This record gives sequence, C-alpha cells and structure tokens, in this order.
Amino acid sequence: MSIALITLATGPVYHEYANGMVASSHKFWPEAQTIVFTDSPYSIKGSDMCVYTEPKGYPGETLYRYHTFLKSEGLLRKFDHVFYCDADMLWVSPAGDEMIGTALTATQHPGYFGRKGTPETRKESTAFCDWNMAYYAGGFQGGAARPYLGAMSVMRDRIDADAKNGITAVWHDESHWNRFLADHQYAEDIIELPPSYCYPEDYAGQWGWPADKFKPVLVALNKKKRGNHWSQS
Repeated sequence: MSIALITLATGPVYHEYANGMVASSHKFWPEAQTIVFTDSPYSIKGSDMCVYTEPKGYPGETLYRYHTFLKSEGLLRKFDHVFYCDADMLWVSPAGDEMIGTALTATQHPGYFGRKGTPETRKESTAFCDWNMAYYAGGFQGGAARPYLGAMSVMRDRIDADAKNGITAVWHDESHWNRFLADHQYAEDIIELPPSYCYPEDYAGQWGWPADKFKPVLVALNKKKRGNHWSQS
C-alpha cells in the first residue's frame, strides 16, 4: 500500500512550518511519502518530493489548493491513498490504521466537536449547506486516491463556479469540503477521525471538551504564539 502525504508551503514562514511537519511525519508516519507543493523547493528539507507552484497569496493559497494539487493528478493517482495536511502542524504520535479505508477520511473539527459548526450559509454559494450533521476541519483530510481526487475535482469546479459569481465561501476550501461531506454523510465507507488529528496546541478545555478526551496525534500549531518565526518549542 502506497501513501502520499501532501502539503502546501509558499513563503519563508511556511517553508519552516513544512520542514517541521515533514520531519515529524517521517518519525511518526514513516510509511507516508511526503510531497510538498512549494514556490521554493530548495528551502524544503527532508521531503520525498517537491512540486513547484506559484504563490497565490491569501485567500488564494487555501481557496485554490485543490486546483494546485490536481495539476499533479497523474502523479497522485500512482498512490493508493492520498492525504493532505496543513504545513503548520506537527505529528506527535504514530499515525493509526484507523485513517485508512476505501473512500474518504475526514477529521472532526476540534472547535465544533459534536456540533454543526459554521458551514456556508449563503444560498448563492455552491458551498451552501444547512443539512450537515457534523463539521470537519480542512487541515487534515484525504482517503483512497481515486475517491479523494474525485472529491477534489468536484470542489474545484464548485469553487470556479463561485468565482464566476464573485463569491468566496466563508471558510474557503473548508466550506467546500464540508458541503461535499454533507452531500455524502450517509455513506458508510467514509471514515471520521476524532480531533486527535487536528489537536489544538496548548488546548486547555476552551472548546468545551476535556483536554484528555482525545490523544493528540497531529497538532495544529499556534501561529500567534510563534509570530513570524517557527520553532517546535
């Protein structure tokens, strides 16, 4: 079984974040081959592969990430599974087999665990959704390569349709991810991961669940804590 772990890192700050995430993934998920989509391949250390991409700024970098990845669809289809991880995360425990399935894998958002969260509410947007039963983080997602790349294609087309109408979904790609999952929420083969795979750094119960309810596996770093300089401390 082959696994690709992809991330997106443009700009010096995110190059540093990506280097940390890649190093931690090699330690805790050695089966995964890391592929970094970046504007500066020479700034990325330890990745199994880099793919050059032009920087798009904010919010284009996140909103159009599926466009970026699908430009390398042929490469990604060579893998059995493809997972996306935000660059500003760190693996702190071994990745578990529970994430590997036959379809999509989604991570329950730590801020809205057990709640409907904040999906797009404007009916004019193709990301509009008011029928979801859960809310998922955009920071770690993926699944079997064929269905995940298929989901990327649908979301890419919806994002393009919104752009033609001058609309940007409220939480960009995450809004479209949640709409897609809501449309398929009764599919029995979709894997739901706990907030362990998007565990907030320095979490102290501020989102209503005990800090020891979930074991951190993949930690979402506190960027405000680091300012413009990355460190693992």
